Amino acid sequence: MYRYYSLTVTLSLSSILLLNQLATGVEQAAKASLKANKESPGSDKTPLDHTKIMVFRTASGMVQPVRSAADWNRRRADIVRGMEATMGPLPKPKQRSPLNIKIL
Repeated sequence: MYRYYSLTVTLSLSSILLLNQLATGVEQAAKASLKANKESPGSDKTPLDHTKIMVFRTASGMVQPVRSAADWNRRRADIVRGMEATMGPLPKPKQRSPLNIKIL
């Protein structure tokens, strides 16, 4: 029984140390992200409403409606950037696999 108790204590201490390391890593990543956001121009503005896809933010920070293909390309780039920040990078065209459709 004494062996099981020491194993339990060891595992508990190991898990506590691991959680502390993870928490420290998360804090450091959050600080680095905040620092990067402060250093990049125009990143201190609040994000646009995701339900209003036909507006974009100009270089001066004003919200304007999409009126041209260039405006839409700028807005699309913002959407993709936000999506990749949440989900990870999109696969490149070479990495995509062909659709394998089977009709049964």
